[in-house]
Formats: sequence, C-alpha cells, structure tokens
Amino acid sequence: MPSDVFYTVGRIVFTKLGILPTREKLEDFVANRIEAERLARQRISREEITLVEIWEVLLSSLGWTDKDLIKCEIEAEEQLLFPIAIMREQVLTSRKQGIRVVFTSDTYLPRSFVEKLLINRGFAEPGDGFYISSEIGKTKASGNLFKHLLQAEAVSPNKVQHVGDNVQSDYLVAKSCGIDAALCDYANATPYELRLLQLESCRGAAAEIVGAARAFRLQRHGLDNIPLKEMVGQFAGPFVMGFAVWLLKRARETGVKRLYFLSRDCQLIWKAASVLAPEFGGIECKYLYVSRQALFLPSAGAISPEEMTWMRRFFEEPRLDRLLAKLELTFDDVQGSLGAMAGEQKGAYCLKSESDWDLFWNALNQEPTKKRILDLISTRRQSALEYFRTAGLFDSVSWALVDIGWFLTCQHSLRKLLLAGGWTGQLQGFYLGLQQGRKGPAEAGTAEAMFYQRAPDVPHALQNSGIFSCATLLEHLIGCADHPTVHHYAAAGNVAQPVFGGTLKESEANLAAELHELTLSFVNENRSLVSTFSNSTTCRILLDVLVSNFVKFPSENMAKSIAALSAAFDQNNLDSMPIVKAFNFFNALTPMLPRRYPFLRFWKEMDCLWPEGSLAMTAPNVQYVLAASQFAARVRSKVWRTIRR
Repeated sequence: MPSDVFYTVGRIVFTKLGILPTREKLEDFVANRIEAERLARQRISREEITLVEIWEVLLSSLGWTDKDLIKCEIEAEEQLLFPIAIMREQVLTSRKQGIRVVFTSDTYLPRSFVEKLLINRGFAEPGDGFYISSEIGKTKASGNLFKHLLQAEAVSPNKVQHVGDNVQSDYLVAKSCGIDAALCDYANATPYELRLLQLESCRGAAAEIVGAARAFRLQRHGLDNIPLKEMVGQFAGPFVMGFAVWLLKRARETGVKRLYFLSRDCQLIWKAASVLAPEFGGIECKYLYVSRQALFLPSAGAISPEEMTWMRRFFEEPRLDRLLAKLELTFDDVQGSLGAMAGEQKGAYCLKSESDWDLFWNALNQEPTKKRILDLISTRRQSALEYFRTAGLFDSVSWALVDIGWFLTCQHSLRKLLLAGGWTGQLQGFYLGLQQGRKGPAEAGTAEAMFYQRAPDVPHALQNSGIFSCATLLEHLIGCADHPTVHHYAAAGNVAQPVFGGTLKESEANLAAELHELTLSFVNENRSLVSTFSNSTTCRILLDVLVSNFVKFPSENMAKSIAALSAAFDQNNLDSMPIVKAFNFFNALTPMLPRRYPFLRFWKEMDCLWPEGSLAMTAPNVQYVLAASQFAARVRSKVWRTIRR
C-alpha cells in the first residue's frame, strides 16, 4: 500500500532524532503524515500539492523545526522504489524503434527526484519529457495533465500510447482524452499480498514482507519461469529467510557455535543461513548427510519392537515389502517364514493385526535372517560413526542440529549412535515444529522449536498453527534438494561417505537448482528483513500466515511451480505420489463413487499431497463439475444417514 512507505519514513526520522521507533511512535507518525497531506490539499487551489507543503504542515503538527527531515521521505522512497523489468524492456524497445519517450506521474514528489531516479534505474535519458503533477499542478486523474502533455509535445492524442497501472487515471481517463492506453495491472498487489497486509498484529512487518515479495516478483516479471519466481517471492523466499534468522538468533543466544543442517529437508535453509551467518557473529553452518534410513537401522540395539519403534509408524502403510526395505531385506529373504501369512500378495501384503506383527518379529529373529540383520547393523553403525567423526560431531565445539521437525526420531537415533561411539556431549536441536508424541529429552536430548503442536484434546479450530496440517508438503517443498536421499554410509579411502538411494529425476534436480538460486537471490536482495525477522514473536506470526496463505489460497502459478515434485511418507520413498496435479473430468466425477472395491482405483487416481494446489491448476469447467459432485455426494450421504435412523 502507498501509505506503508510512511512506516519506513518514520523509522528513518526517529533514528535521525535519536528516538527509539516503537510501534506506538510509528503509528502516531504515520497517522500525522496522512493527516498532514489531507490538510495540505485543503489549503491549495491547484490539483496537486508538493512534498514541501505536506511537510510544512507535518512539522507544525509534531512541533518539530528541522526542515531537513523532509529528506527522510526522499530517502525512504529511494530505498523502496524498484524497477519493473518488463516495463523497462518496453521503454528500451520503444527507443530502438525511434519513438520519443515521456514520463507522466501523479505524485507530490519533486520532479528532480523522479527524473534522477528514472535515469539511474535505466528508464529515462537526458532529453526525455517529464510531466509531473507536483511541478505542473495538474493531474492525470482529472485528465488535465494529459491535455498539458499533448499541448507541450504538440502531438495529437492518436499518436500517443500511454502505459500505466491505475485503472481510472492511466486507462479510463487516458482513453477519454483520445489516447491509446494500456493497463499493466500485474504491478498491483496480488490477493496473496493483500491477505498478508490484513495482519493487524504486526502490520508494519507484514508490509515490509509484501514490499520485498512484490519487488522480487515485478523485477522478474516477463522473464523465464514466472510460476517459480512467483512462488519464491510470495512464499519460499520470506519463509526460508525467516526460519534461518530465527535459527541463527537462537544459536547466538544459547551459545551454539556450529549448526548442522540435516539433509535433505534443510539444504535450502542451510544455504540461506550460511549467507546470513556473518550478521550473527559468524556461526558455523555445516551440512550433514543423514536420513531416516541411514540413522534408524544402525542405531538399533536389537531386533525388537522396543528397539525398532520406527518400523511401525501411524502415518506409514505397513506393507511387508516396505517394512523389509527398512532392514535392507526383500520378501524372498523371509518367504519361508512369512509366505503363508502373505499368500499371493507376497510383499504387497499389509500387516492387519497384532498376530501378524508377532509373526513378523518372530521371522526376523530366526536364523539366518537374524544374524544377517545384526551383522548389517554393526557394519552400518561403524560406517556411520566414521562419517560423523569426519563431519566434526565429536569435536569439542558447542553444536546443535537443525531440522524441519517433527517427532525427534532422527535426533534420538543420532544420539544413540553417538553414545555408542563414545561421545559424551549433550545433544540439542532447533526445529521448525515439534508435534505431540515426540521423543522426550532423556531419549533424544533437548530440542527447541518455533511452533509446538497443542494437546490432542484442543479442537482443530483452536490449534495455534496450521503448519502441522501441511507438514509433509513443507518437507518436500522447502526440502527440495539437489541430491537423492541418503541410504547408508560406506568407506571411501580413509573416510566414510554417504551412499545415496536411487537417483534424482532430472526434472526434480532442475527444479531444486532454480528454487535454491531464486531463494538465495531473495535473501541477498532483502537483508534488511533480518531486523524484521529478529523479533521472534513477529517472525512466528509471519511464517504461520505465509504458510496458511500459501497452502489454502494458492494461485495457479504457485501450484504449477512445483508440479515436478513427488512426495512419500515411507522412508525409502516406496509410496511416492504427486504433490500436485490438475484434475480431469473423470476425476471430477469420482466423489459420486463409493469408497470401496472395485471403485478404490478411481479414488487412487485422485491421490495427491496438496488438494488445494491441484484445484488451483484445474480448468474452471472441471472445478465446477467437481464442486457439483462433492455437493451431490454430501447430499447422498445425509439422505442415507436419515434413512438408517
């Protein structure tokens, strides 16, 4: 919003006066600045006022005498104004075609400032025409500035093409003057940005985020891969930067000298934190190649449900082949023991009862399977410990882990491994979010998070953060990395190195490379946001709203930007599904079908991790059919419930 610049003006003014720019003082300054402009307009007979006239009223109302404070507003405008890439290209194209370029603006800012800014930003050249309302006293809104321009340039209206972003003054009024007008409405705030500005609890901070997002978006508008640029500017950039600032601030406050960012989920956050670390005393940021598969198996002390709690997790389907993959086994290895239970389904069989689980554990503890597993655990543990020593985890320096979340199972397994290797330190970690049901400090060590899931008896509507409802989506989006998941560690010369499980799809590798490059560009271009995110409460509020807006109200471009990604709950990615996909007409009719055999395969075709994103990508006519099908299905369900009563 135009008035949001006044918050920046206020900060500059108070800093110059040696006054702490508290929220209350800033709000008072902004209100006085707005009122000063209103009063100044009442005192003139011209169509436009000047900045000097506004500040004469403002200084009088605030009881200040330093007339040089007006320069603070010029400084703020210079900081916040940015070029729109595609508009600059349009100006340059016009010049090459021999077309004269003139600039018009309805603004109280002085012509000298506008002209200098446009020249410095690559738009204007000496000799161009400048028709500024503050100098001429006429505005585009009334049409009089256009008439003045036509007379001064001695040109007929049909020889002029005008491009602007205001529907009324730049398009409708220009058209009424006979000028060929074009509207560049992409420069206006997006619905996503407007929702963020509704955040009253920290509106000044929200305005800064929106300003950064808008600048990032518009400076790249019209260039390649617009969807990904939009997603980074509106969500990934500020989200990653905010989390990185919180991490570094808490590390500095707790005396942590080194942070280990766990792969793959934290690769992008590691890169952002490495850029910002010098502003927090140079905290060392290192990348640690780990995964659930690489940590869980070598940390096991025995083949039992108690030592291998990660074998049975509520969010994973207990398919036999997926369970065995966690132990680096196949169905053929246990067919003699479990063949009768699995039947024709073999590895696709899902454990259904406690007796099934008892049979499963008994099979693992029969020879030679038991010895094979224990030998593998020993080998994997030795290699893992060697890698951790090489990575510096046994150094005497104070260090902590960094991960997205959620149950501290990786921290727990890492702690068991380190203790088995003779480590005597205290393990601690920093997380985006920690959920109910996580490991306790006696098992995993200490941990701190930005967000904590509330108790199970708290209604969903009262949950303090929506981050936990989209945990897997965040893991795969923010955790989009340039390498596959780590499977285990193996000796490579005198050191142990991570061994990856499978290969990364080319489409995912390309997406990761571009996502990382764009996000780091956002971080580098907006270092001033460090102070905004340094307030932990404000940072928490902003990140929560960023996630909520992104997940619930995605644009088509945002959804399309990550269409190449897939997601999995299984630690070996054996249950992969698309994160987002456009629904077709057949999918739209699926809600009318029962959720039972033989219709389950049709429901399976609708599987995706992010339904809201999929809907945003879906053609409007298909959306209408889907909405009608869902409504009809709800009506049918209510009718059946009524009949059964």
